[in-house]
Amino acid sequence: MKGKTKYIRESFRLYLPPAVGYNFPLLLRMLKKYGVEKGFRGRAFIISLVSMIGVPFRIYEKLAYDGKAKKVDLREPPVFILGHWRSGTTHLHNLLCMDPEASYVTTYQSVFPDQTLSAGSRFIFKNIMKMLIPINRKGDNVTLSVDYPQEEEFTLAARIPGCYYYFWYFPERMLQYYDEFLTFENSDDKLRDSFINDYHRVINKAMIYSGKSRFLSKNPVNTGRIPMLLKMFPDAKFIFIHRNPVDVILSTRHFFDMMMPGLTLHKVDYDKLHNDIYTVYDQLIHRYLDTKDLIPEGNLLEIRYDDLMSRPTEEMQNIYDRLKMKGFDKAGPVINAYAESEKDFVKNKYAIKSSLLDEILPKVDFAMERWDYQVPDNLEINS
Repeated sequence: MKGKTKYIRESFRLYLPPAVGYNFPLLLRMLKKYGVEKGFRGRAFIISLVSMIGVPFRIYEKLAYDGKAKKVDLREPPVFILGHWRSGTTHLHNLLCMDPEASYVTTYQSVFPDQTLSAGSRFIFKNIMKMLIPINRKGDNVTLSVDYPQEEEFTLAARIPGCYYYFWYFPERMLQYYDEFLTFENSDDKLRDSFINDYHRVINKAMIYSGKSRFLSKNPVNTGRIPMLLKMFPDAKFIFIHRNPVDVILSTRHFFDMMMPGLTLHKVDYDKLHNDIYTVYDQLIHRYLDTKDLIPEGNLLEIRYDDLMSRPTEEMQNIYDRLKMKGFDKAGPVINAYAESEKDFVKNKYAIKSSLLDEILPKVDFAMERWDYQVPDNLEINS
């Protein structure tokens, strides 16, 4: 009966992009600038309608809480999880967020960042989101909930006219958005400053919402933003997680292929999308390698995805010890319980043609050499 109920609930889900929580004038500007292709106009209309309904609630929250958010004083340095998409950043984030003192952006806040602190806004929009959010994420079958930890990139698009994750709506512009909105080095100072101010606001509101002492961030885009993050938080801690690059590329392709149809406002050229994945991987990882030495000694730890999966509790204690994070005596048992509950999770397996492997290897050989990876043993390769 439980399975039937889940099937009925899932059948009536309405999949909508996170743009439903964007500032309404900004949303209209984005849609006008980049356009909506025929076949996606109904989706754009519903996004716009939900965003428009939220206008008075966003205004109220801005007036009532933005002043309070500006005064938040972080009691501990924030912790930023870095790593390319599909490298284990979500699992690591979920483990760290088991800590009773962890504060983070929730999935609800990531979509409706300006309807977070007002009880009336939460009652309306959180219940709307519960009806819209899928039970499991299509790309990897990960369970979703409005209260689970989430990355901040969609959140940061809600109030400034520039975000790398615009590519989910306009996929053909992925590389353009990387150049403009990932490091902001090719954008004007005003936009970059707006991004930094908005990031502070998002973090501070998450701290108010949770009332906890340590902010934990998981946002793969931040892998290329180390200089900016250090400017914001000079004492910040960083954890970089890496995984076999062949697995990362295959998982990223699969994830994007599965998720894109439910989010985009343009038709997807999948050949271009797959080529852009290579370019972003190369640029993002090289950007990390070129800037990681800016992080003060003792504030960066690199870990392997395989080690985290095979001995999660030991790896988590190592993180706490090496980064001098307090509270593992209380957090350890909860983290271990969560790790035990996830140990039977079945990851996607891939069977690929040898020609695709031959295409991937030259694109990632620098990372495989640096972190001593070989072609995965469990990869099924067909001629």
